[in-house]
Amino acid sequence: MRISGVKLELNKKAKYMPKAFYGIGSYKALCLIGQLGLNKYKKSKFLKAKQWNSMIIKIEREPLIGGKLKRLQYQNIATLKTISSYRGIRHTRFLPVRGQRTSTNAKTCRRHLRTKKK
Repeated sequence: MRISGVKLELNKKAKYMPKAFYGIGSYKALCLIGQLGLNKYKKSKFLKAKQWNSMIIKIEREPLIGGKLKRLQYQNIATLKTISSYRGIRHTRFLPVRGQRTSTNAKTCRRHLRTKKK
């Protein structure tokens, strides 16, 4: 089954279904299932059409999920780059942003940096 560009597997339990959407984690998924009054251990293929529709409507009403959230994150990083903040500079140089050390760790970041220069 496909809902707003996300393929949902029908063999999973209901508590794992909302986690397929980018931006919905374990806690938010359990809250969503609780609000709808669904059994979280019931397989999703045994849900009724009314339950499916209510879950879809509830997920689509979330303000930031999927492509919207990704677009917002990209815009925030682009803003950091344009104002030349420390974090923005670290993003442009493909280095760790959150204060991690680079002398012994962050090998993958340096590897990406080497491939980008060539």
